[in-house]
Amino acid sequence: MLFRSAEADLALALVRQARQLLRPDLRLLLMSATLDLEPLARGLDGAQVITSEGRGHPVEVLHQPPRPEEPLERQLLRALESHWLDQRGPAETVLVFLPGLREIQRCQRAIAACAWAEPLELTPLHGQLGLAAQASAIAPARDQAGKIVLASAIAESSLTIAGVTLVIDAGLSRRNRFDPRSGMDGLVTVPASLASAEQRRGRAGRLGPSRCIRLWSPADQQRRPAFDTPEILEADPLPLALQLLAWGCADGAELRWIDPPPAAALAEARALLRQLGAVDANGTISAHGRAMAQLGLQPRLAHLLLEAERLGQLPLGSALAVLLSERDLLERQQVGCDLLPRLVALRSGRGEARQQRLLQRQLERQVRALRPADEAGERELVAEPALVAELVALAYPERLALNRGRGDGRFLMRGGRGAVVAPQDPLAGAEALAIALVDGLGAEARVLLAAPLPRQALLERAALEGELRSEARW
Repeated sequence: MLFRSAEADLALALVRQARQLLRPDLRLLLMSATLDLEPLARGLDGAQVITSEGRGHPVEVLHQPPRPEEPLERQLLRALESHWLDQRGPAETVLVFLPGLREIQRCQRAIAACAWAEPLELTPLHGQLGLAAQASAIAPARDQAGKIVLASAIAESSLTIAGVTLVIDAGLSRRNRFDPRSGMDGLVTVPASLASAEQRRGRAGRLGPSRCIRLWSPADQQRRPAFDTPEILEADPLPLALQLLAWGCADGAELRWIDPPPAAALAEARALLRQLGAVDANGTISAHGRAMAQLGLQPRLAHLLLEAERLGQLPLGSALAVLLSERDLLERQQVGCDLLPRLVALRSGRGEARQQRLLQRQLERQVRALRPADEAGERELVAEPALVAELVALAYPERLALNRGRGDGRFLMRGGRGAVVAPQDPLAGAEALAIALVDGLGAEARVLLAAPLPRQALLERAALEGELRSEARW
């Protein structure tokens, strides 16, 4: 159990119940470098805490508070110029922790524009990079001038980078936060917890005495949370709700949680699962819901995949499931948010698409193992806009959206929420959209991936699924 992910919390609750009912002799061992041990020890009867400091070298911590109105990239340049350029040894690596891709790209451009950066090796490191690019980022510096790695939180615990003698920590984390009012999630940037900052500092003490520069003040240090909020309290509850249904305790009340999931959010998730056909008339998991759980995908994507198989469009469904769960094959700033060009890129099987094609075939094999059928009737991947939009609408029915007709890329979604597409995006003028991915934490949801939909198709769906109400107001 590396951190308080929703999956880890659920696994612990299920194992504890299995231990209580089936295997009282079962022993549990939880291991982590950053867990908050006190609530865990209180929640686990008879738990014994064993601490191992391990071997490490001293890491000097220095604080460099930001100046008024100083952007993050300027803070980083100042830290490199003040604490590294004139003090570096041969082939040293600096590991810089930044909240996400946008900040990594800004800082990379700022460093590359400096004359002193010409002999340096400058590499990004984040989850959207291919395996070859990640391998290059974690390798030792190739040149004696040194190396700067601009990393997201992926370098906090998932990867070990060779030769790090200096860590520069921006002190920010990007977290996915679910909004139960809108049923959407989005990325928010928050101050990193003290536990996270300590984990980052430790990346510098592997080889010898090192340093860590924190881009915040000692006073700010006192105001930071000790630990990150457990993911189960703020993540999308839909995957958790499906697993609880499959386990046989829909509301999770029987389980012994460290932090119980919010009851209202779980109830909303069960209502959506009923809409997706995962719950039968008795309120228990249906055969369709059990198949969804067995696929191991996000429930919406599992429903999309199974419905695509039912319609004889399994290749298209598996392609969409991969595109909506893996890193984007194309640059959204260049091609916009349309899913259709991404299906073409995936079908090409070139570069990054090769790995995603392997995942696509794996998903198809999983579905056929669950539902053996005559494969001779299976069609090839057909990326017709109407089919793509239909499958997306099956998984995200509340995100069907009608163009407001203002010419500025603004849409109104079925659930009543506004959605916006960049004015230069090719989909900004679409009559309607079947929206798959959004960043839903702003005043209006920002569309990330969608498929165009004719207005008439939306009206036909409204005639089938909608209801007409007469209201009088005064």
